[in-house]
Amino acid sequence: MLRHFGIEPYVVFDGGPLPSKRGTEDERAKKRAEALAQATACVAEGNASLARDWYLKAVECVPDRLRAS
Repeated sequence: MLRHFGIEPYVVFDGGPLPSKRGTEDERAKKRAEALAQATACVAEGNASLARDWYLKAVECVPDRLRAS
């Protein structure tokens, strides 16, 4: 019916983590943890500029409802 009236439907699946992507998600979490460690080290050395770059790499943007417990 939508196509009949010139509307192209799109389906977006937005849900919890997929078991098939577990390895990918684990690797991303590991990289974020490493970036946070680098940022902390840079702060300890007094290098705020470099620490900021590392902090940006350590951020995870996920809606609260999807965050793993």
